[in-house]
Amino acid sequence: MNQHKANQTGGYLSKLVPEKAVPDYLAKGYKIIDPHLHTSCSSDVLPAQSVAPEHLYNKMKAEGWDYITFTDHDTMDAYDELAEGLPGLVRGVEIKIKPKTIGGSNNTHTIHVNVYELSNSHFNELEARAKQGDFYGFIDYLKKEELPYMLNHPTWPEAREKPDWKLLPQIIKEFDVIEAYNQGRIEKQNLITLRLAEQYSKGIVSSSDNHRGHPIKSTLAKGESFRECWENIKQGNSLIVPHSLDYGFIQAEVNGWIKQFIEASREKLKEKNYSMGTGVKSLDNFIDLITNRKISHFRPVRRANALAISALFGLLGYHIAHSAYINPQHRNAEQIIQTIESLDDKIKLDDRIDFLSQDWPLQNNPVSL
Repeated sequence: MNQHKANQTGGYLSKLVPEKAVPDYLAKGYKIIDPHLHTSCSSDVLPAQSVAPEHLYNKMKAEGWDYITFTDHDTMDAYDELAEGLPGLVRGVEIKIKPKTIGGSNNTHTIHVNVYELSNSHFNELEARAKQGDFYGFIDYLKKEELPYMLNHPTWPEAREKPDWKLLPQIIKEFDVIEAYNQGRIEKQNLITLRLAEQYSKGIVSSSDNHRGHPIKSTLAKGESFRECWENIKQGNSLIVPHSLDYGFIQAEVNGWIKQFIEASREKLKEKNYSMGTGVKSLDNFIDLITNRKISHFRPVRRANALAISALFGLLGYHIAHSAYINPQHRNAEQIIQTIESLDDKIKLDDRIDFLSQDWPLQNNPVSL
């Protein structure tokens, strides 16, 4: 990315910095955070050593991370596996909630929220409100308890959901911090989120949302504690390193998954109710079949299945990646642009994205299949 051009452009674009510049900002007193990261405690992560909470913590600490947080899906089990009071460790979780209503509409979709520095009692209360679909009560509780929280990947719905994107601005307004860049979203979706965060003057972060044990140096902010950093993020004083989904990332994810599938503990595979959760039903069914607990705990079977997946992806990977992930995300982005611009003529998402693509060309354009 051309940092000089970004600074000339101004606005939230000036908050985007290239990864190679991270050491310079660290030398100036910034702290580095990946605020959205999963471990083997998430239901859609294999029970492999490379994603075990203790292994990940030790790896990140050795790499010099200032603050380390694990945000597994609706569980805080990772912290039961870690000693209390570890330097830089921040308790976190990702909670999903399908609101009963938003702005008077019951045509809602599932929202993912990361929460930090919470106790087990906080978690239990939030889970109870989430299960009830009490979105506003959920947000009120976060504010009352003064817990740091953020809206994750606003442009991503659950599988088979049909979001009413007219509600998106109302959702964003309820949060002080927005995950503007998520590595699992294509550039165009991330740019939409960045633009909406700018429109409503929200703090922004960039995250890996990684499930393979590969955090990314994505969010920079100053502060002698996580809470101080978060307050600076809320006030708009963060810098982010943009990472988006493309075919190269999908290739790396598939290869990482294959290695973890072979590496995974036989005993834990037998115990765990693993579900891939790709968001693509046919792909999820295929993965669930080959990771069936009745057969997958036999290592030779796992190796054979892993080789079959590797061969299949080697042959059809490019088309699978585009048809299952990249093209649908482009279609989704176009729907969001049309819907949001029809609501507010002050928001010109399409103009901004067309302009941005002149400096940061999208590497994951749709392909004709």
